[in-house]
Amino acid sequence: MGLFGRKKSVDDQPDPYLELLTIRDADRLRALSRTVLAEKGFEAEVRGDHVLTADGRTFGLDNLMRKVRGAGPAEWDGVVREHFAAMLRPPDEEPDEAQMRERIIARLWDVTATDGRMSFDYALEWQPGVAELLAVDYPDRVSILSDGSVREMAPLGPWYDRARRNLWRELTETAEVRVETVEHDGHRFQCALSESVYTASGALLLADLLSRWVPGIDLSGGVLFAVPFRNQLAFAACSSAEAALGGLMLLPVFAANGYSDGVGPVSPNVYYWRDGTVTQISSISDDALNVTPPPELLEIINGG
Repeated sequence: MGLFGRKKSVDDQPDPYLELLTIRDADRLRALSRTVLAEKGFEAEVRGDHVLTADGRTFGLDNLMRKVRGAGPAEWDGVVREHFAAMLRPPDEEPDEAQMRERIIARLWDVTATDGRMSFDYALEWQPGVAELLAVDYPDRVSILSDGSVREMAPLGPWYDRARRNLWRELTETAEVRVETVEHDGHRFQCALSESVYTASGALLLADLLSRWVPGIDLSGGVLFAVPFRNQLAFAACSSAEAALGGLMLLPVFAANGYSDGVGPVSPNVYYWRDGTVTQISSISDDALNVTPPPELLEIINGG
């Protein structure tokens, strides 16, 4: 092999719109999307990162990009068909108030990825770039409530209270949440995972959920945690200098990678929870990962 290897063709470069795919693979995804929609009777115009149908509907391709990226080439056709089958399924009847109380649920949402077709001015800011939205959980889909959807629901305070109670029920009774230990270079942290798309939203109920998932966990020193995408909540209880350092060393890269690769990204950042207060301690700027531990965390790491 030559010193510099073989130069990549243009088609092997990252696509400018679907950046997790090469130009070749992104074009294949767009073509598959157009074909599947045509088979379902929809004339579609495929643009860089979305599909626009003749009847005015728009379908973003970001989540589909992440799904096919994790599948083998032979599986792409099935993944695309399943995706659009779910997107095009006739909507359920609007739930009445009693049904809404059972189905409404709180969900963390990456507002930096919102494309402008829906507005969420009503949403509560959880951390910069991440909002707590209201969603309606149906058996086979999730409906995110926009400003127009909640207009008749005011005041929203009681609905948020109910949504958080339903989130607790989802993550303690319905979802099969497993907690795994991740180790690297002598450091470790833990990660809660499940098939539930609300797993990362458990950060809204962090202390109570961690105490349920990990009986006996010591939260006195706070918790470093990350919610890279919807099915993961990674954390390190800062009960000792070693535990805090492990979380600080590993979680920032883990969060950034998970946010880039996972379906349903939430946040690339790491946060520190202590006594009910959440502080962002990492950020990404100009492709550089910056970590700024707060004084109380440094005190734990330094053995104070």
